[in-house]
Amino acid sequence: SVCSVNGTVLTLLAAGTCTVSASQAGNAVYAPALPASNSFTVAAAAQVISFTAPANQTLGTAPAPLVATSTSGLVVALASLTPATCSVSGSTLGLLAAGSCTLLASQAGNATFAMATAVTRTFTIAAAPIERFANGGFEVPGVTTPALGWLGANLGYTLTADAHSGLRAALLSANVTSTAAVLLQNSKDQGGLPDLVVGESLVLSFWAKGTPGTTGDLIYALRFLNSNGNILAPTVGNGNVNFGALINPNGWTKITRAALVVPSGATAAFLEISSGIGPVDPANGFFAGSVKIDDISLQRAP
Repeated sequence: SVCSVNGTVLTLLAAGTCTVSASQAGNAVYAPALPASNSFTVAAAAQVISFTAPANQTLGTAPAPLVATSTSGLVVALASLTPATCSVSGSTLGLLAAGSCTLLASQAGNATFAMATAVTRTFTIAAAPIERFANGGFEVPGVTTPALGWLGANLGYTLTADAHSGLRAALLSANVTSTAAVLLQNSKDQGGLPDLVVGESLVLSFWAKGTPGTTGDLIYALRFLNSNGNILAPTVGNGNVNFGALINPNGWTKITRAALVVPSGATAAFLEISSGIGPVDPANGFFAGSVKIDDISLQRAP
């Protein structure tokens, strides 16, 4: 079972001890020769595992199938060494919780191939994003032309077809004597975010585009509401961006604030924006401090 001989051709069949015997039956002149044998060891062939490292993942998304092969062609077994965060079934990766996931690839070998050296791969699983601010792209159901959004005219903005993505963005315009303080997008259809976690770190981002010729600053803040609709203190995420940074050849500028900690009692969040004062040019369709806002999002920190 370890080796075979056909004429002068030796074939190795498996790892182990191979014994080859030589004999001669003699003839009319020569008596039979005493048999002679020699033994030697047949070692199993080596095999090497190749395991493509998975990219970092996010909960709630479908990961690509795992890919692990061996130079022997034998099937590689995959397992999770961190069952609290991830699982493996065949080549299917399961994402269970945020954290670090470590996978083990192994091949036990057979009669021909020795056991392969196991390979591990580690990657990070990020928490699922908090739901995007409701209507963050200002796509109003049933509205096919730019018009006032479903939040109402009293919130100080109109819609514009000049959007960062989708069909439209919010256009904030101040008159010559005041700013336009507006509340944009109390989160999740004004009903709060049930998955807000007190003490959790969030990342706020939105896109802004200044109207040429405006001056001053875009002032913004992320505010949280309690279940009674009252604004919680202190306000987090206060910031301002000079309009000069929002008027660029590429048009839209992404503004991001990180490390925004959810305060105790928070059930909803909203972005408050005030546009600064600048020149007025009604002929071109804008007033002082006109700015366009689009694609507001609030996510958990990686």
